[in-house]
Amino acid sequence: MNYELYRRSTLGLSLTDALDEMIQNQQLTPQLAMRVLYQFDRTMADSLTNRMRTRGTIKVHESNDVPLILTVNRAT
Repeated sequence: MNYELYRRSTLGLSLTDALDEMIQNQQLTPQLAMRVLYQFDRTMADSLTNRMRTRGTIKVHESNDVPLILTVNRAT
């Protein structure tokens, strides 16, 4: 699975913006920012697969034109 797709979510974009600003202000190194993004990707993937309890089907729709969309069918 491509973990980087979570970076296009609203939360991922906000995190990226904050990290970029911290790099510009020399509060954070680019290497540390990449480690933070990598951990974000792994945590999002783990949360959606292991902590989310659903009955039904979840489909992930990704496009370059719109943010990440999750569609839940037959949820209970």
